Amino acid sequence: DVGGSAILTDLNEFRVKYDTVLDVFKTKGAQGICATVLDITQTPFFTTITLDAIGSDVWIKEGADTTIVRKATNEDLILLTAKDILGDGRGLIQSDPLPHTVVLDKDEITIVKNYTNNINNEIRASAATHNYPVVDMFSFMGTLTSGVTFDGVDYSTKYIEGGAFSLDGLHPNGRGYAMIANEFIRAINANFESTLLPVRVNNYRGITFP
Repeated sequence: DVGGSAILTDLNEFRVKYDTVLDVFKTKGAQGICATVLDITQTPFFTTITLDAIGSDVWIKEGADTTIVRKATNEDLILLTAKDILGDGRGLIQSDPLPHTVVLDKDEITIVKNYTNNINNEIRASAATHNYPVVDMFSFMGTLTSGVTFDGVDYSTKYIEGGAFSLDGLHPNGRGYAMIANEFIRAINANFESTLLPVRVNNYRGITFP
């Protein structure tokens, strides 16, 4: 939850439920492929609004349950939803900091990254136990962040100009989903001796402006 109100699922509970799903698939003789979870902090929703882009100090409320107010640093992430709030002048003085719901502070970033790694470890372990292959979307997100090229068109995780994400900065657009589909197709072909053809990324719609 990007609003700061969600409780992280217990890892043991996640593993039990994930195992249960794969148990059912295995019992029914279903083939399939699992996928790791991407690092959500690499999406434009978290990386677009930077201190350099703002050009001034930004004050934030640190943590959901504290009264600590401090200047943001480059170790913090200001969410895309802070744009309008900053436009109204909030967050630019100590007495009126950005609310916690539009900031992922450095300690929360560590929690998110560690939790993502732990979830992915459970996915890989469960998939291995049930003999299902895994497509590594976590690594793909890192590759996209560095930049990739399809048929002469460059894509990255940059907001708008990167061409892979929708205007909410969080969900891929049509071309982004086409890239994801190709990752699954590659993994399926590699593990099931199939010959599915990749989709042509540039044939799909990119950013659609309202």
